[in-house]
Amino acid sequence: MGKSRVAPLKRVTIPRMELRAATIAMKLGKMIRDELEYIVTETFYWTGSWSVLGYIANDTNRLLTFVANRVQIIREASDKNQWNYINTKSNPADAASRGMKINKFLQDDIWFKGPHFLRNPESEWQVNSNEKELILPADDPEVKKTVATTTLNAVHYSPLDKLITHYSD
Repeated sequence: MGKSRVAPLKRVTIPRMELRAATIAMKLGKMIRDELEYIVTETFYWTGSWSVLGYIANDTNRLLTFVANRVQIIREASDKNQWNYINTKSNPADAASRGMKINKFLQDDIWFKGPHFLRNPESEWQVNSNEKELILPADDPEVKKTVATTTLNAVHYSPLDKLITHYSD
């Protein structure tokens, strides 16, 4: 099953659009599991965005509200270990999101049958081979900036102490 959306008129960053797509994928997966007449033992989710995987795997940084809300929805209905990276050559969603001529689309094996590696045993999948990418960089625009607080200790003198220290020698 495929689902595609048109980019909104309001400017939205690509990681935010990818996060929206991940939220839709998770909701779609839940709907399919609920509708099937047999028990699904394992579910895998795939995204072509290291940023999304980093947001989902994040346990330390505070995220901006938009991202935090979608990550919460994803984490409530799935485990972060269910999410994996898929490169653009194997990603069937890229056919819908980047556009393709109809002749080529009808011959696209990945769109109709899925990525080739999924036909192999699970042990042969290259799942999140780059764990380093899951660490959110400090300059990520979706991470809340920490504010350093400083405490000042004011010393209070009585007016008499002030007069004595000022005029006394």
